[in-house]
Amino acid sequence: MRKKTIICTNGRGRKDRYVYIPEHPNSWIEGYMLESRLVMEKKIDRLLRREEIVHHIDGNPLNNKPENLQLFKTHLEHLSKAHGSIIKFENIKKLIGNETLNKSELQDRIMDKFKCNYTTAYKAINKYIDNFEVWIGNSDGSNFPSKFFKNIEFNKNER
Repeated sequence: MRKKTIICTNGRGRKDRYVYIPEHPNSWIEGYMLESRLVMEKKIDRLLRREEIVHHIDGNPLNNKPENLQLFKTHLEHLSKAHGSIIKFENIKKLIGNETLNKSELQDRIMDKFKCNYTTAYKAINKYIDNFEVWIGNSDGSNFPSKFFKNIEFNKNER
């Protein structure tokens, strides 16, 4: 039986190829998994751990040839070695500028800027949370509170 493959675009416009393999232990509920992860598993002859990242050397996520794939132990290692960027406090400060952002907006900006996932952005925010003025409130009139972030330096200048 031929494996069914699909190409999907994520929320940030990146296209990836998924393979339908419902019997694979790392496939999703729908039975799909990233083709690059499957190719890497065959290349190293073992299952990948959840935290391991498969990097496309040529930057094309549809090119899943084994020679184009590189394995990293963590997302942070992937960011620092493959993309040369580690999310630092100064970078987050620049993303906020003199604006007030809720946590979701800040996470989106970090994910866009550093091409990282939700968890990595969340960890970066929590790592530096004491360096920002943070308060709980509602931005849209809903009953769901949000955390808001503002650079402390800008607040001092406004007073």
